[in-house]
Amino acid sequence: MEFSYKPREINYVNEKRRLLSKFETKEIKPDLIFLIIEKPENVYHYPFQSWLNNIKYSEIISKKEFGPELEVWQIK
Repeated sequence: MEFSYKPREINYVNEKRRLLSKFETKEIKPDLIFLIIEKPENVYHYPFQSWLNNIKYSEIISKKEFGPELEVWQIK
């Protein structure tokens, strides 16, 4: 189980360690991976491709748009 803007990042969510401690920890490949993408007004301030390069995936299984500023991708 993971949630962050990049894999294993904990610095920006103070409660992350406490929240994750409530779940059984396993070092296995996840069955489901979702990327929640919030599109900023200023795309120059948001290095989307640099962020996406930190995510290890082989394909995008599906994309769902929730208005002009939010997408959810399921990846593999």
